[in-house]
Amino acid sequence: YTVEGRTDVTVAKNFTPDPVRAGQDVTYVVTATNLDVSSGGGTPSTAANVTVTDDLPDNVRFISATPSAGTCGTQPVANAVTSGDQVICNLGSLAGDAQATVTIVVQPTNVTRGSLLRNTARVSTSSFETNMANNTAFVEGTVQPPVLDILVNKDDRVGPGLVGQTTT
Repeated sequence: YTVEGRTDVTVAKNFTPDPVRAGQDVTYVVTATNLDVSSGGGTPSTAANVTVTDDLPDNVRFISATPSAGTCGTQPVANAVTSGDQVICNLGSLAGDAQATVTIVVQPTNVTRGSLLRNTARVSTSSFETNMANNTAFVEGTVQPPVLDILVNKDDRVGPGLVGQTTT
């Protein structure tokens, strides 16, 4: 007989703050979990080579991606405006009932104001998986116009001025 471990990796994500203003940081937290799949109350096998792939929305400025375990080997250049970009993180192995997170920070550009940002993440493992229907998650958040408060003060301290005289 060949004994093969059973795993069920899932992905969930959130978006804060919602709503967000264009130019303000948005934080996505992507959580990969190896669920308990045994009927006897034990824990599942370790999920090997767990990878999270996050499809970033277009027209956001990429700030950072930080995994709680492993590395994010593929990510846009910091401060670059995204267009079809992905963050791909190799989280290593997840023991039974364990989880790992990836925190992704972006800034919506002015182009996104008045729209919904949709962000999708997928998780995968090289281990045998019992349920692949829960390997994708998405979240949407509203982008509002930026809050601008510009004030200009000008004061002529010399008066009346003479031709050729310097004023402050």
